[in-house]
Amino acid sequence: MNSFRTMLLAAAILTATTAAHAVPILATAPAYADPTQFFLRCDATNVSTTSTLYVAVEARDYSGKVVASNQGGDFWYPGVAAGIDVPSPKGEASCAFKVLKGNAKYLRAAAVYRPLGAKADLIVVPAR
Repeated sequence: MNSFRTMLLAAAILTATTAAHAVPILATAPAYADPTQFFLRCDATNVSTTSTLYVAVEARDYSGKVVASNQGGDFWYPGVAAGIDVPSPKGEASCAFKVLKGNAKYLRAAAVYRPLGAKADLIVVPAR
């Protein structure tokens, strides 16, 4: 009986330590914008006052294919606002923000569409 309990405890510990951890992803819904007239910016802010995040940012087209990224991620320190700009239209439609290290609750993100040559944003789509 004692060896059975030991075996159950060992199995529980092994299961707990080998469980896969999902990467939190915040994503925006695609917004229709003529890719010849608008470009996309994927913006986010680390709103924590103490925690550092490691975030990968991707701009995706309507099929979900990545058309631009920050090459695997960057460290975002408390209060840092960053992201990626896609300066020339490539058919991008949405953004995905993957929190590879840190707590995703501190990330506020959005896809920002801007008409070419304009100084103001036209559409802002929050990430969820």
